[in-house]
Amino acid sequence: MFTRFAVSLVFTSSLSSAAAAQPTQNPTRPGIEEVVVVGTRIATLGLNETADTTSRLGVPVSQLPLSASVISGDLMLGRGITTALDAVTQTVGMTGGTSLGGTPRFASRGFSANSNNITVMRDGIRQNSLAQSARTIDTFNLERVEVLKGPASVLYGEGAIAGAINYVSKEPDREFRSNGVLSYGSWDSMRLGVGAGGPVVPGKVFFRADASHSRSDGYVDRTDFDRTSLTGAMEVIVTDTFSAKLNLEYLTDNISPYFGTPLIYDSVQRVDGSIVVTTPNLAAGDRLVNPRIDDRTRQINYNVTDGFSEADYVFGRLTLTWKPTSSLDVRLMPYVATQDQDYRNSEGFTFIPATRLIQRDALGFIFRDDILYGARADAKWTTTVFGDRKVVVTFGADISRNDQTRGTRPNVPAAATQIPNVDPFLPALSPGPNVRFAENAQALVDIAALYSEALIEASDRFSLVAGLRFDSIDLTRITLPRGTAADYERRYHPLTGRGGFVFKATPNLNLYASYTRAIEPVVQLVSQTVTARDFGLVKGEQFEVGLKSRFWNGRAETTVAAYDIVKNDILTSSVVNGVRIQQQIGEQRAQGLEVAAAIIPAPDWRIEANAAYTDAKFGDFNDNLGTGVISRRGNRPDNVPEWSANLFATKTFTNGIRVQGGLQHVGQRWGNVANTLNLNSYTTLDASISYDWRNYTFALRGDNLTDQQFVDWQVFQNTPFAKLSDPRSVFFEIQARF
Repeated sequence: MFTRFAVSLVFTSSLSSAAAAQPTQNPTRPGIEEVVVVGTRIATLGLNETADTTSRLGVPVSQLPLSASVISGDLMLGRGITTALDAVTQTVGMTGGTSLGGTPRFASRGFSANSNNITVMRDGIRQNSLAQSARTIDTFNLERVEVLKGPASVLYGEGAIAGAINYVSKEPDREFRSNGVLSYGSWDSMRLGVGAGGPVVPGKVFFRADASHSRSDGYVDRTDFDRTSLTGAMEVIVTDTFSAKLNLEYLTDNISPYFGTPLIYDSVQRVDGSIVVTTPNLAAGDRLVNPRIDDRTRQINYNVTDGFSEADYVFGRLTLTWKPTSSLDVRLMPYVATQDQDYRNSEGFTFIPATRLIQRDALGFIFRDDILYGARADAKWTTTVFGDRKVVVTFGADISRNDQTRGTRPNVPAAATQIPNVDPFLPALSPGPNVRFAENAQALVDIAALYSEALIEASDRFSLVAGLRFDSIDLTRITLPRGTAADYERRYHPLTGRGGFVFKATPNLNLYASYTRAIEPVVQLVSQTVTARDFGLVKGEQFEVGLKSRFWNGRAETTVAAYDIVKNDILTSSVVNGVRIQQQIGEQRAQGLEVAAAIIPAPDWRIEANAAYTDAKFGDFNDNLGTGVISRRGNRPDNVPEWSANLFATKTFTNGIRVQGGLQHVGQRWGNVANTLNLNSYTTLDASISYDWRNYTFALRGDNLTDQQFVDWQVFQNTPFAKLSDPRSVFFEIQARF
């Protein structure tokens, strides 16, 4: 029923857009947003932009049967967006927050990234590990952020059933330019970025180099961090038809993690209605009586005093581009990425009503020593048939090896890792037990893939777009020390694809529909253990319809997308003849509607808005609670809101003053699949005032000006503590351009 309603709304909207559509001139600076917005004074959605994350056909997003958002570096700088996480969550239907060690997590179209539903990439390279590719990134080093909604397996292989996010580094400049940013604000926070680019040998050699550093003491005790990112690119035009480009990146961060503030509650209500004053089992249906955050605990970090999360990350890629004819483009991209990560923290903080103490547990250890290397090659052929019917075809291959050594806490008695309980208001905090890391596994993931895409203009108004991908995935997991029975190998050979059409109803209105199929393993490949050896791949598919329109003489653009996405063969628990077993019979489904719009009501105004409705629920899905199983049929997945929306407005005055404001709303969510841990909805207000003087911009920015207390992401399911986001904060910033 919802799908019929959504389809009706899409095509009803298309009729009104068609009636208002007029031939228009291209704006002087195209923008962004479904795709998003380029520049700080343009209110278009940038439907004529291309985004590599969506397709390698090299055609504008308006000609593709899919939904995408692209946020430019100019927009991020103008809005004061400092991290890629904040950039992503300003696009339609995307929500998120930070998890272990400050690693971002995202939710889209009814699916969250607690598993492998959303792929995060660097410069289009899939790295098969969320921790490796999704570290917090400073936007100063980025050219743009691209977001593809829905399954993305055609280009990126297993995973990405709900979407893909691509962080794109800055490219070499054809003309010399340099810029910098310096800001200081709440929590002794500082951010510095400097960069320059231009020709080394005019017409032949070009470069770009950027460096950024940020630090903060954090609003909670002992939550300081510092991050440094260095990026560089060099391009050499060897001949008129051949060029070579080298991109390098180094990222290091050191974070004192904060996992959450305990909920204070009076008692626990069991499923049978009884009231107890003990540790709750939220997964089994227990509910907290009068849960609340006590202001006296708001800035206390209950972690062990020697907790930390550190990472060093290196990424390099060489892009060789050859254009032997006007209709053929060939590209070869070898790449390598490494990551070293160390992590040691206490992760559990539960208030016990009977003792009035905070129970601390879950001493966690993570060790990573990873290297990824591979190469991607593709060719794009553009031609015409039957006179002037355009045809674009790409063929590509991708081979890679991901060699990852994993570590966790050693196999020691539980007493060796116990952490004392503490008073909630005057905690006696101390270092954790003297237990060190132990390497426990090595995962080797070898992937060889072939893929192809095609766009065919069947008529002046009708185009077909299709893609197909075949993967050969070899997984080898070695338990350390070597030679144990837990070693195993597994092979997968999935075929995925996408097909759809675009119909040009008017010169400024495109309607589209598409079907996409994707797959993912039951557990992320590099995290699999022997218990997952006998399971196949999870299947996902999506139907989507939508429109992309420009009207009001080019002063307004809108996009609408309605979708139905389902994930089958989810691993679920069952009881067969009195024995608990794992079976691939689970289902998760989401239907939704996403709308984005941008408008220039007057030359000195720009307004953007987007909203998303998501109806997400589990089908056949059971939780294994250790003592039995419980059905989650009809429950909403964790961290997935029903409604989310963004509104941004900019007013520019002739004297160089610019005023901006933004509202972000995220609806009520559940913190666990049992739907017993409620995460309240929240609406935040950000605003800024800036002044342009010569080559400088001076800005005063305020975030969360209404001082909302909210949880952006529930890190651990079934735990009665919540990671609260930043309260009201203020920053002063200086930007320079030369």
